Amino acid sequence: MRRSLALAALLVLVAARPAAAVSLIQTIAVGSSPFGVAISGGLVYVANNGGSTVSVIDTATNAVSATIAVGSGPGEIATDPAAGRAYVGNFNNGTVSVVDTTAGSTIATLSPGGLGVAVDPGLGRLYATNSAQVTVFDTASLQQVAKISAPSGTGWWGIAVDPVRHLGYLGDLGGHGVTVVDLATNAVVTTIDVGGPVRFAIATDPANGRVFAATVFVLASITDSRPGAVSVAAKTRPLAGSVAIAKRTGPPTSIVVTTA
Repeated sequence: MRRSLALAALLVLVAARPAAAVSLIQTIAVGSSPFGVAISGGLVYVANNGGSTVSVIDTATNAVSATIAVGSGPGEIATDPAAGRAYVGNFNNGTVSVVDTTAGSTIATLSPGGLGVAVDPGLGRLYATNSAQVTVFDTASLQQVAKISAPSGTGWWGIAVDPVRHLGYLGDLGGHGVTVVDLATNAVVTTIDVGGPVRFAIATDPANGRVFAATVFVLASITDSRPGAVSVAAKTRPLAGSVAIAKRTGPPTSIVVTTA
């Protein structure tokens, strides 16, 4: 059964703007149970979690331009535009599909993985979670170069990377909040209590030194100015779905929200 992905040109909630400013401009049919979404080079990549494909949408036409075969149960997607790559976590297989975005095809399958994926282009590293650990791959050789084990009772699902500060933020579904990792050393820096468990809804805003994590209770904005100095800066009402950051100045006032 095919479902639809609702795309809005700017689905932005801003405190100073009325609700009427938010509107749906088009609905695009993709594959079964669309889940993760990533944008690169004028293309939108949508993981169809109910199958084993990624739909590619051309933003110039708002139409599906290609369908790429990946692993079973694709969920989270990370892109590296400069390298022409997309990385897809396959939940059912516990793997990561490496997609050549120019050729529009999968060129390699990495393991272990299956949950969150993120890239630090400056370090040339891909990070893939599978609850028990983060596996670190070299993006040039596609070989595993390290792993970071989760502490007992911790379940790392989502991951977001700040490529400016080379920090990784891991959502802990076990309820311990957000784990901060120094990606230069692969060492855990600290864990921040954000008021509840975090699944996949975590994203960074490197330009403004923020990472946002959504829990079942709150949306917490975390200042990430340097390793070891992170703290919860603000909390808002609960929001359903995944959260990404809109460019802003001053205090946190705007976010982009996509619902599951």
